[in-house]
Amino acid sequence: MQALLDNMESGSSDGAVADDGEETKIIIDRLEFSGGLVKASTPANSGEVIEFKLPGIKMSAIGRKKGGVTASGCCREDYP
Repeated sequence: MQALLDNMESGSSDGAVADDGEETKIIIDRLEFSGGLVKASTPANSGEVIEFKLPGIKMSAIGRKKGGVTASGCCREDYP
């Protein structure tokens, strides 16, 4: 996960472009996220920290039906 975050931070906001000028497309065969935890506080609750766990996520074949999607496009697809 850290490698993904590092690559996102170092990339440009314009998206990756292949040698032929087309935006690079990717297929994500498997994505799993687990153990997520959110801690938040707001002035509305006097700065008290609220903590809750995120549900696990398992997804597969992201972009496969379309022959690949751009990095930003994979976040816009509808998934069951």
